[in-house]
This record gives sequence, C-alpha cells and structure tokens, in this order.
Amino acid sequence: MNKIQYILLGCAIFFSCTDPKIRMLNKMKESAEGRIRDYAFKENMTLSLLEMKAIDYDTISENHLDTLRILKCTEKMDNFKKLFDSNMELVRINMEQAKLSGMIGSKTLLNMEKEEAQKYLKEAEKCRDSILYYHILDSLTRIKITNRKEQRNFYKTRIFIKATLEKGKDKNNILDTVFYIFDQNLNIINNIK
Repeated sequence: MNKIQYILLGCAIFFSCTDPKIRMLNKMKESAEGRIRDYAFKENMTLSLLEMKAIDYDTISENHLDTLRILKCTEKMDNFKKLFDSNMELVRINMEQAKLSGMIGSKTLLNMEKEEAQKYLKEAEKCRDSILYYHILDSLTRIKITNRKEQRNFYKTRIFIKATLEKGKDKNNILDTVFYIFDQNLNIINNIK
C-alpha cells in the first residue's frame, strides 16, 4: 500500500472509533453555533466566539417538551396579568383625575384624562387577549399530552458559550451555559412558546 492508502485507512479507523455521543455533541454544537452566527448576522452584530462546547445532552420525551411549553405559557400569562393589572390601575387613576378635573370645571384636563384612560384601557384589553390566547394554548397542549399514545424523543443539550457581541459602540460579553432542544434529526426546536 502507498502512503495515501495508509492515511485514508487511518482516518477511517479514527472516525469509526469516535464515540457516537461525542459525534452527536459535535453536531449539536455546530448547529447551535450556526444559529448564533445567523442571529448575530440578522441583528447586524459582530460576533467573536471565543469558546463554545456542547457539554452534555439528555433524552427527553415529547410530553416533557410539551410540559416546558406549558410552563412558558404560564409564565407569559403571569406577565400579561401583571401588565393588565398595571394598566387597569392607571385607568382608575386617570378616571379619578378626570373626575377632579370635571369638578373644577376644566374640560381640557377632563378630556385629556379620559383620553389617557382610554389608552390604558386599550392596552389592558390587549393584555387580556394575550392571557386568553396563552390560556387556550396551555389547554390544547394539556389535551395533546393526555391523548398522546406514542411519544417521540428529543435531546435537551447544555452548551457552554463564551463570546462577545458588538453592535456599534455597544459591546456585550457572554459567559453562560444555555440549553437547546433538538429533534431526532438534530434540528433545533424553536417553538417553545
């Protein structure tokens, strides 16, 4: 055999002996890195990726993934409920001020306070609609979990990232461990709402 054949044989043996888990982690890292680079490009940011490593992954069930979705829905409903309450309090305050403005005879102030109250009322209605949307999404996801007969598996991967993102004069250093969820084809799952 000549040298090229020995080199090719050596490479084949090396790659065939690589641990399958390490190969999967490398593919997951590459996919996550591509996602981060695409995000930086889309946001017109300069990315300096200093270190990135897929640490480990766990296999999770489709029900586990849907449970994560339910938790996100609950979190969003809570946030919109707080915004709803804040807007309704502002409506109450503006209506009290409008009442006082009417008592002193200032139609200009009265109208301004009523307009402000209407603005906050519209915002509160948007929050209420969002709460309803996430409540329906939560209920449908729970029904899906209950009715599911066969589950697919997904991979929840921990990835260490050390990077710098720059946009104009703003510079952000990132030193974090993040989680990505991959499907069976090692595509990143986006829709954990």
